[in-house]
Amino acid sequence: MLFGKKSIIKEKEINQAYKEFLNNEDIILLCVDEAKDFDIMHLKEAQCFPLRRISNESHLLPKDAVYYVYAFREGIAYQGTKKLINKGFKAYNLGSQVHFKGYFEGLAAPKNRKLKRKKNNYE
Repeated sequence: MLFGKKSIIKEKEINQAYKEFLNNEDIILLCVDEAKDFDIMHLKEAQCFPLRRISNESHLLPKDAVYYVYAFREGIAYQGTKKLINKGFKAYNLGSQVHFKGYFEGLAAPKNRKLKRKKNNYE
């Protein structure tokens, strides 16, 4: 038997979701990584609201927006999306930024603003 409300986490593919974000001002692209990690590299035009702050500070976020949630690690993005939904927000899980093929910002963002994958040493 389940107790409490069960959250239904909807997912979107990160590259398609980014295109939707660019064309809709009601969507907020939200990175739930810690600020120090966000400062290193994040999707262009994303906002940072760390996962640890959602439980106690979600009242700072606009309730009428749609949130596209991502992080460097997929599990963190999933947890952030789940917490936002449980707080009454409309949120979609985009998963990890590792799969993103668009533009990045931050201290470690590549010069051409796109993430280039390094080849493994053993290849």
